[in-house]
Parts: sequence; C-alpha cells; structure tokens
Amino acid sequence: MIDRLRPARRRRPFGAIACGAALIIAAGMLQFWNEGRSFRQQRLLDAAREALVETSAERVHAANDGRLVFVSGKAQAEAPLLDPQFDQPADGLALRRRVEMYQWHELSERGDETAADGSRRRRTVYRYERDWIDQPVDHRQFDQPLGHENPDEFPFASDGWRALSVRLGAFRLADDLVQQIDDWRPMAADAARLPANLAVSLRGDGRYLSSSDGEPAVGDIRVAFERIRDGPLSVIAMQQGDWLTSWSHDGEVWWLVERGTHEAEQLLAGAERRDRGVAWSLRLVGFGMLWLGFSLLLAPLATTADLLPAIGRPVRWLNAVLSGLLAALAGGVAIGSGLLFHRPWLMFGALVAAVLGVVMFVRHRRRPALPSTPSPPAR
Repeated sequence: MIDRLRPARRRRPFGAIACGAALIIAAGMLQFWNEGRSFRQQRLLDAAREALVETSAERVHAANDGRLVFVSGKAQAEAPLLDPQFDQPADGLALRRRVEMYQWHELSERGDETAADGSRRRRTVYRYERDWIDQPVDHRQFDQPLGHENPDEFPFASDGWRALSVRLGAFRLADDLVQQIDDWRPMAADAARLPANLAVSLRGDGRYLSSSDGEPAVGDIRVAFERIRDGPLSVIAMQQGDWLTSWSHDGEVWWLVERGTHEAEQLLAGAERRDRGVAWSLRLVGFGMLWLGFSLLLAPLATTADLLPAIGRPVRWLNAVLSGLLAALAGGVAIGSGLLFHRPWLMFGALVAAVLGVVMFVRHRRRPALPSTPSPPAR
C-alpha cells in the first residue's frame, strides 16, 4: 500500500460551472429522449398484440406467411459445435471459451484533507491485489510498477461460436434471433482431448489452470467452457416461409425470444416490465446528472464558504439540498415536456384544459355581484 499526499490543484470555478451546465443540458436531453423511447416501445407492443397469431411449431402454415407469429417448442442445432484450438466439442446452440489470467491490478482511493495552515491536500492511497482478470493489465501504468509486473499478453484468447442452423420444430431461426438466446451453463471440458503441449491441471469446477494444484501464481491461465443447450424456446417473430425472422413496424425492428415454454402474453408482459425498468433507470440517471450539474454550478459558493470553517460545512449541506430540489424541478420539466411532445393528445388536452380554466376564471371575475336584499325595518 502506497500513501501519498499531493497538493490539490487550484479550483477552477468557471470550469465547474461549464461542466455543470453541460451535465444539465445532457440530462434534460436524455430524459426527453427517454420518454419518446418508452412511448414508441409501448406503441410497438400494442401493435404486436393486435397483429399476433399463435401457431404450432410442428407445422408451417402458409397462411401465416408475412405475419407476426408466436411459436413455442424445442430449439435444436442441426450440427455440433467445436472449439478448434482446445479440441472441445459441444452439442447445443452456442459454445464459448472464457480465458482469465491471474494478474496484479491497482486500486486507488482519493480524498481531500485540510492541513493545519488551512491549505487543502489531496491524499491518494494505492493498493495492489492479485485476481483472475479476463484481459491483460498493463503494469507499466501503475504508480508503483516494480514488484507488480504482469505478462504482456494472453497465450490464449476468449472466443465463442453459435450454431449456424437452429430449428424450432418445423421452423428455422434467423441469425439475429439465435444471437438473443442467452442461457449459458458451465460445461466440463474433456481432458483427454486437450492439446498435449498444454500443461494444465483439472479442477473440480471444470476449469483448467496452468499451475500445479497449489495456489495460483501471477501469469497462470484458467479456461472455462460454457454452452447453451438445446431445449424449449418461445419466440415471437415474423414468419417468412419456414423462417422466423425480425418483424418491422413503423421503422422499428423487433422480436422476442425467451428460453422455456411460455404463453405469448407472458412474453409481452415481460417485455413491458423490462421497458418500464429501463425507463425508470434512465430517469434516475438523468436525476443524478442534474443533481451533479447543479452542484457544480453552485460549487463556487461552497468553495468560498470554505474560507470560513464555521460556515463551510452548513453551506455544503445547503448546496446539496438546493441542488437536489433544482434537479427534481428540472427533471420534472424535462419528463413532462417529453410526455407532452411525444403524446400530442395529452398536449392538446392540456391546452384545452388551460384555455377552459382561463375562460372560467375571466368569466367569474367579470360576473356582476348580485344586489344584497335589504333587511326589513325593525318594528
């Protein structure tokens, strides 16, 4: 572990303000675009529900040619797969080899400290750990490369193979649908087929190390094989002859592929849930960007307050709270603008409601007051 104290750079308020403004603009654009993306996705799913036809995987019906269909059955590759470098065969839809090397990697932690004379210093702590990593780590970029050297390259590369021909009952799956099947499971390698010049030892998890059975050393390699097996598959796609391929609607290219046996509505409902998750994730990302952007805009105020230690911390807390409130307001405006822009009927309804409200308010203000009825004279 290496601990260093470095003088902090002079703060540049104009740079912080520029970065804050850029973040605010980018966040507003992201949230505006996200509402349009979500609207188009929902419209696409609604159109799919209306156009969808359910059919059996056992037979191709010519009447469904060019239509969006739902098919569920067993997906099966027509030929086995092979890792040619390691001579590892596999039955299934896909095969991949994952290669990792035991390497040093650098971790750093940074923080500002205030010295007794009031000056601020940046404290950087470097730590070095060894772990299995799937790409080369350049030790020459370390703060302390001596004693933490890594090999320059891997002797083997990760790789993968997909079946060239996959059938779903009587149908054939287009390549873009096959690429979406994602159900990787570990596969034990066949040690008898490994190259004779590969000095490896078998481990219980089906992986191979270039070291002995002891603790791994820097530079050791481990290889893991995984595959996607033949099995049940549910698909919503367009039928073209005996092919299932992507469906186009209003310029959008779309399909759904899910492992297992499902109903059509389950696939569509799952797609809606995933889209809502993406929409809310992007909204939260946009809010975080806005919060950071407003914090940078107000940073000069907090930096100035640091000159007076008694008020420095309260001002920073106020800065955080005010930035959060401004972020919520700006995010609401961006999301609302996106909703109205991409849903014109909502904009029209909002305008009609606003006009009616103004008219009713004006009429109420202009309505003459009714004369009061005089009370009868007392007897």
